[in-house]
Amino acid sequence: QTCSSHNCHTSSPTDLLIFKINSCGLRAQAAKRAIDANDAEALLSSMNYPLSLTTNQRSIAETGIADVVMYRSMLEDWWR
Repeated sequence: QTCSSHNCHTSSPTDLLIFKINSCGLRAQAAKRAIDANDAEALLSSMNYPLSLTTNQRSIAETGIADVVMYRSMLEDWWR
């Protein structure tokens, strides 16, 4: 099956990062939280450009970053 610009949605790396940060705190199982936190850290590490967040994205990130930090080795300052 192919996608045209009218029927497929793609997420930017930034959107995916924010999704992973947000979902980390929503998971009931610690193992799934750890996977989301690992994915978020890997995404941010792979971005070779300055991260530019919308007001909404920034709000989501600031709310969820504490959950991500609990499951990763990087401190909160690294994420900021």
